Amino acid sequence: MPNSDMREILEPYVARLSGVCALGMRLLRSSRVHEVRSIGRWQGCRMPLTTRRERRRRGNSRVASMWYRVCKLAGMVAAAVVSAVVVLAAYGADRMPAYAEDDALKGYGVSETGLRPRYPAGYTCSPLTSLYASWKDVDGSGRDEPHSGVDGGRFGEPIIAPGPGEVLAVWLADWGWGPEGALLIRHSADDLNLREGVGQYYSAFYHLNYDEVKGYTAGQRIRRGQTLAHVARPGGRPFYLPEVHWEVYEVRNDAATSWDVNERDHAYWTNRTSRLVDPLYLMAREEGTLEGSDVLIEPFQAGKNYDDYSGFTYILPCTKRK
Repeated sequence: MPNSDMREILEPYVARLSGVCALGMRLLRSSRVHEVRSIGRWQGCRMPLTTRRERRRRGNSRVASMWYRVCKLAGMVAAAVVSAVVVLAAYGADRMPAYAEDDALKGYGVSETGLRPRYPAGYTCSPLTSLYASWKDVDGSGRDEPHSGVDGGRFGEPIIAPGPGEVLAVWLADWGWGPEGALLIRHSADDLNLREGVGQYYSAFYHLNYDEVKGYTAGQRIRRGQTLAHVARPGGRPFYLPEVHWEVYEVRNDAATSWDVNERDHAYWTNRTSRLVDPLYLMAREEGTLEGSDVLIEPFQAGKNYDDYSGFTYILPCTKRK
């Protein structure tokens, strides 16, 4: 049977199974995992009966725990097996190692990727202070859930657009730190010169000064290297360390994005086809920017031609040393 025919037969089943698993993993991402035990490449987690996000939306519930057990213990194993069959059938066995490695670097399910930034020689860069899937906050304290993005920046520093795109939304968010500005940018695969994968990516920026970003309008074009805002404090509160929180999502169906209101009467977005990925993965798409687990940070340089650049450039300033 031709590979294309095999792929058409199997992919609907993979899609259904992946949908179940994606829902379970989204609940897992928002949960507070109490314990992680590793045996080889397998991990087992113990978690409470409710998740933070589930309590916000529906009150105390056992739904998260149920989905966790169903997906983590059964669905993920089945999905891995069926996905392997699809890849082998559609692309050939020689593609399997690269496929698996690429998914591991994305960090689906807020899992550690091992990617670390390496800042360019001869530059002083404002560093990332808390990485994707980290259990450490910017002040060194422990988190109660793995980090869903990256943090960084010093107060007042520019936040630089990592790639071209367009504004999807700007709003006043509040997840417990206090009201703050939030900005959502959509990057198409063409914007980022990415030839494989999904059709669009979202960049979500939080802990912004709302007065600074409220002038953005949906559909407004964003240039790579454009100053989006400046680093502020979560909720604008002086007792929090300054930082920008940046999340990156793969999005398969842009039309599935919808909005709701949390218990603090502030808006938030959801998309059932979105998957969080490590922002460093998108900063390692240009040829030569990934060496082992090191991502060679590319600071945006005014005047440089980025028309053919693949993926993201750095979101914080780097100054060339004299």
